[in-house]
Amino acid sequence: PWFIVSSLANGFWIVAWHYYRPFVALVLILLILVSLARICLILSEEKLSGRGFWLVRLPFSVYFGWVTVAVIANVTALLVSLEQLGVLSLGLLALEFWTVLVLLVGMLIGVLVLVRLRSPAYGLVLGWSYLGIVVRHVLPWGFGGVYPVVVVVSSLGVVLFVVVSLKVRLS
Repeated sequence: PWFIVSSLANGFWIVAWHYYRPFVALVLILLILVSLARICLILSEEKLSGRGFWLVRLPFSVYFGWVTVAVIANVTALLVSLEQLGVLSLGLLALEFWTVLVLLVGMLIGVLVLVRLRSPAYGLVLGWSYLGIVVRHVLPWGFGGVYPVVVVVSSLGVVLFVVVSLKVRLS
């Protein structure tokens, strides 16, 4: 039933995101996240090996990782939307603060989930995502280093997720 919930929410999320309804999209992506968390918890308690690991546990771990990253993107989209509507005034410095705060919360949740599920694939997806943020922020055709604190925090996130993923894998 959790997979059905996540699939239905995913279909509705695509519509909400496409029509730029950030609040609705955030609620739906959180529903997907909760559904996948439940699926991954159930799978973590099962003794899967061989095909069960490669065809079930690994894909759900990767999917859960990407949805975790999508939650961060959806929160950011909602904050930007609220600023554009005049409901919230972020300003240049505040924008960097909120970005760093969302990244730090993502790191905390990511590490807790990674350790709980003991899924290096989940952690490496988050590490890859944070690396993408670093690249986007340092390249001249991206943000060109305008937000150095975001670069530092994202870089720490990459290292943290890789190290914890390796530790979980080796233990």
